Amino acid sequence: MEITILTPADYDAYFALRLAGLEEFPLAFTTDAQAWRSADRAVIEKLLARSETEPGAPIFGAWVDGALVGLLAMRQEERPTVRHKATLIGFYVAPTHRDQGVGRALLSALLAHGRHVSGLQQLRAVVNSSCTAALALLPAVGFRQFGVEERAKLLADEYTDQIYFWYRLAEERQ
Repeated sequence: MEITILTPADYDAYFALRLAGLEEFPLAFTTDAQAWRSADRAVIEKLLARSETEPGAPIFGAWVDGALVGLLAMRQEERPTVRHKATLIGFYVAPTHRDQGVGRALLSALLAHGRHVSGLQQLRAVVNSSCTAALALLPAVGFRQFGVEERAKLLADEYTDQIYFWYRLAEERQ
């Protein structure tokens, strides 16, 4: 398995795997599959260009035998009073590669990267209550739960809760 930061050259693989995640777990993401299908290619390529050039906005990909099988991104806040924080987004592993350490490898790469991002001190993750793998993995690598938003999302008369986690990179630097 190889973990890389995605670039515009990875557009096709990224688009397809992200769509698979949106279709499989519609309540886990804020973007829906239909919006993703109709998204402007130039906008997504710009996102991938940012991933390549901006340390606070990487999109990590897990590759196995040349196929993209996992995604995890981070977005550092831009406003001065919250620039010390970043949020994990778009965490997804293809069904064929679950329970094989892909999620942990992506998260480890992101944590290692985050330790070197200027001004970044802590990470936040918001996880849908139905995403049991992420709910188990985050505490296992040191994330701490700090809250639950009940009925945070609604789709087709189905509510789901959001679980909030944080990870303090600054403690590691001391």
